[in-house]
Amino acid sequence: MTGLIIWLGTWRFAFAAVGILTVIIGIVAWLFVRDRPSEHPWISREELDYLNQGNSEAQGENDSKGSALQYFKHLSPWMLLLAFFGYDAVLFGLMTWAPTYVSKVQHVSFGMTGVWTFVIFGSGFVGELFSGQLADRLMRFGISTNVVMRSMLGFAGLGVAGAILCVSQVSSSTQAILLISLANFFLRWGGLYWSVPARLALKKHVGQLTGAMNFSGNVAGILTPILVGVIVQETLSFTGVFTMFAIAGGIMALGSIIINYSRKLTA
Repeated sequence: MTGLIIWLGTWRFAFAAVGILTVIIGIVAWLFVRDRPSEHPWISREELDYLNQGNSEAQGENDSKGSALQYFKHLSPWMLLLAFFGYDAVLFGLMTWAPTYVSKVQHVSFGMTGVWTFVIFGSGFVGELFSGQLADRLMRFGISTNVVMRSMLGFAGLGVAGAILCVSQVSSSTQAILLISLANFFLRWGGLYWSVPARLALKKHVGQLTGAMNFSGNVAGILTPILVGVIVQETLSFTGVFTMFAIAGGIMALGSIIINYSRKLTA
């Protein structure tokens, strides 16, 4: 968005352009998306049979009793909430404060702030695509879900912590911004978390467990920008902020390696 504002010369045109694009995407979705897979003209018989088989297997799960709250007698759901809290703490922290850090602390011009902000979040985009492809390929090679998810998300959390800690140790603005970009690359491996509730819960409870996970992340999203502001205001430095982000990355790693991704829990 920052780059678009710079290119168009006004925030009004930039927001209007994004709004028009959203409407176009909505029209495309209305034309191509169907309420049921069987209604879509592009679906193959093999795909439809596969989906029907999954629905048949899930029917037995729907007959089981119990509330989604009972999942929390197990450790894995708590660790999922903890890991996602750490993930979103860094995500929302970077989203709200990275442009300020680039422009005010590293003294980058307004125009280059837009460019570097694009690099930071573009790195996250690449990281999310890469992690999904890598996890999928590793599981197809026969590596267990636990090994893949624990190693990838644990490594991602440590990668975030390590890269963030190094930011305050370099003197060059380019090095600092590239380290933040590297941290965001690893951070967005956290897109894998959205697959975890379906691995842990019965089908009828997946939405509730996903909501609990997202709630935990949103709590971090509320608290983190406030804490960053307080730290910067009191210390006049981002050193404490990056330390907090590194701790959040460690929390992400810790929670991720404790979760048992291979065990379907019972409510």
